[in-house]
Amino acid sequence: MDLYNLNHGFLKWISDPTKGSRNTTEMNITQQKIIDSLTSIWKKQNPSFIPRPNHTCNCKVCDIENVIGWMYKDPTEGKIKVCYEKPTTKKRKKITNLYICKQTGQVHWCHSQCNGQRATSVDQGCVCTISGIRYESERADTWIPQYRITATAQEHRDPHAIRMSEGEYSAQSAASYRSQQHIGYANTTIKLLVFSKRRLYAEQRKYFEQRQAAEKLVSKYAKSCERQRQPVKFTNMVTLYINQIQRRRVFHGLLPKKNKLETIVKAYSQRVCIFWNIIIQKTPMGKSSSSLFSFKSFVAAALYIMKRGMFCSGLEIIPKDYYLESVLPEANTLDHYDVNKPTFTQAKNNIMRAIREAIETYRINPKTLLMPPFKSPFK
Repeated sequence: MDLYNLNHGFLKWISDPTKGSRNTTEMNITQQKIIDSLTSIWKKQNPSFIPRPNHTCNCKVCDIENVIGWMYKDPTEGKIKVCYEKPTTKKRKKITNLYICKQTGQVHWCHSQCNGQRATSVDQGCVCTISGIRYESERADTWIPQYRITATAQEHRDPHAIRMSEGEYSAQSAASYRSQQHIGYANTTIKLLVFSKRRLYAEQRKYFEQRQAAEKLVSKYAKSCERQRQPVKFTNMVTLYINQIQRRRVFHGLLPKKNKLETIVKAYSQRVCIFWNIIIQKTPMGKSSSSLFSFKSFVAAALYIMKRGMFCSGLEIIPKDYYLESVLPEANTLDHYDVNKPTFTQAKNNIMRAIREAIETYRINPKTLLMPPFKSPFK
């Protein structure tokens, strides 16, 4: 409780033009004047205290007295005065914030923002250790800005960095920012490969090309039968048409509901990041040659490895993902999605080589390289 909270309502009330004097210049009183006035009265009445400059008061150790005072307007002089005894005038304000140590005479003005040490109560309130008063929440920091008070671009990207120490920030913030970058890039890649308009148009174009090729094949069959004076069999035409259409798979129903789409993308983005961390942190090749596993080229390669799964030493290191098998485009069309095919092939080979070398050459326990159980977004 500061001077404003203590005194503002009182001053406003006694200076109300309907209540009496309007002269507030005579009512100039500060919090320190109130403290000094009450302390002076108390020390005259309690001269036995012994000052101890380095002493820190605590209500459990010290004998703390709550000094009650009054602030009132003197009806004869028209000024605000402070006293111990309850004044007879109606224009008065009780003061309960002052606490004094009977042993040392140290003074404490208690309020929700006071400088007393805080202890947390069982119900998570904050208790001043001098007065013993419980406040609802922790005190706010009161400080004068000497440097910038706006967040930097780095702090905007990683809000938790503001709460970290300098040592923690350099390591944790960098890792956090890199992780956010990886998840963001994986999100973009998965959406482009599976759910983008580019993929939709590619499937439509593939279907039309297949249908044209099937119709052309059926027409060729019919003309051949006509030249040879043989009957055109409808079943043969249907067989030729279906076989031609199915030579290249056309994916249907790729777009789920919006909320489901975001859940799927998020789940597989996190899955790719986990896979990348396993390669970088747990395989000797990943530790010594991390430049071979650029995350940009890693994402697509990891998705296609997860699509087929991977066994090594009789153990399923990477479980086969049947959903990815049903939705990922053919690998020979990846250049259409801004994925360089030679780089993709090299990244895929490096990942499988890193796992095989770790298990077969360095004799690392295969169980340490296992992918954790997948929290399916379809449940």
